[in-house]
Amino acid sequence: IKPDDAAPCYPKHMMLRGSNVDDTLFPLDALFRINRINKTISSDLDPETCGRHGASSRWPVMIIEVASCARFLEVSELLERRGELAPGELERRLEEWVA
Repeated sequence: IKPDDAAPCYPKHMMLRGSNVDDTLFPLDALFRINRINKTISSDLDPETCGRHGASSRWPVMIIEVASCARFLEVSELLERRGELAPGELERRLEEWVA
């Protein structure tokens, strides 16, 4: 997951379970866009490990490149223009978001 170029959203990295596990948490208002999907085989990713176990250790792998962005303000403006927010709701939500 890479940050978006226009409105990047960065995760928080935490260790919630044990010392060898990294958990990545994004804010609730984060949006994700799929930029690219590539299909490859496991031996292309780690040729040394797959080479030791022979051809039977190869399997298909999908690599999904995702961008994370924070578009709260743009989404709020769009909802207001569409009339999907009650009067004063945009201001209330902006105050909650800033707090």
